Amino acid sequence: QTPNISINDFEWKKYIGRGNFGKVAKVVKKDSKKVYAMKLLKKKGFSRKDIENAMTEQRILMKSDNPFIVKLHSSFQDESNLYYCLEYIPGGELFKILKAFKKFTKDQTRLYAAEVILAIEYLHNDIKTIYRDLKPENILVNYDGHIKLTDFGLSKMSLQGTSFCGTPYYLAPEIILNKGHGKEVDFWTFGCLIFEMLTGYPPFRNRNQNILFNLIKKVWKFN
Repeated sequence: QTPNISINDFEWKKYIGRGNFGKVAKVVKKDSKKVYAMKLLKKKGFSRKDIENAMTEQRILMKSDNPFIVKLHSSFQDESNLYYCLEYIPGGELFKILKAFKKFTKDQTRLYAAEVILAIEYLHNDIKTIYRDLKPENILVNYDGHIKLTDFGLSKMSLQGTSFCGTPYYLAPEIILNKGHGKEVDFWTFGCLIFEMLTGYPPFRNRNQNILFNLIKKVWKFN
């Protein structure tokens, strides 16, 4: 927690997004006039698991020092909410940019993919963390065109995990099969991301979740 700081030190502008466990707003710090992204996590209804996820995200952000991972400015709380004051990334989500372009060129894909894998390798090697939720919605594009990973609510500060978590379209087979998993699941979602950037849609698609999971599990059987 950052001492001597509260939500009253910020001027509210507008909501700009929603993560796994809370909303994100654009704010301005009153004394410095600097713009930040403020993530709010409501305490009401928080389960023990939600608390663990929130604390894990905070620890990852505090430890991270990488040009392709969003930076934490401060964190604090009041009776109602937890607050993470984050670096403001004006370009928005890669998801929205991809939706506008329909698909990316090979050169665009190479650039974004190279920066994403550098961030993932940093998490694996330096923070000893599995990201577990790589998708276009969790990749922000900065004013200079470079990316920043955000939203670590599902990350695991260990290179081994057991829980079922992630976004259905990008889940690795071992997560679906509840076989336990390691950092390899991030490389699976990395492959899904490259496919989506080049084609405009994820490699596994079906509105019926059972059919979707069966499509993904077939790859496991093939290997």
